[in-house]
Amino acid sequence: MREFFREIVHALEAGQPAELVSVAASEGATPRGAGAMMAVFPGGRTTGTIGGGNVEFECQWLAAELLEQQADALRQFRFVQGDPSPSCGT
Repeated sequence: MREFFREIVHALEAGQPAELVSVAASEGATPRGAGAMMAVFPGGRTTGTIGGGNVEFECQWLAAELLEQQADALRQFRFVQGDPSPSCGT
């Protein structure tokens, strides 16, 4: 965890923005629970993980878009057993 925050501090000290992606809550069996974090930097570089798969891919894409727009967002993902793609709501 220290290395995760070191990378963020290093990027911010170098003047690079970052988007922090965090799992706020989860129910049932999930790859990572509440508190899992990933940081996304310009160019798509990441550190940390929120569990991989489609949700991580979607979050990485969204974070890159938000970096370009200098914005932030809150999204909720819902999984249905057997459905490989998460549904996203705001």
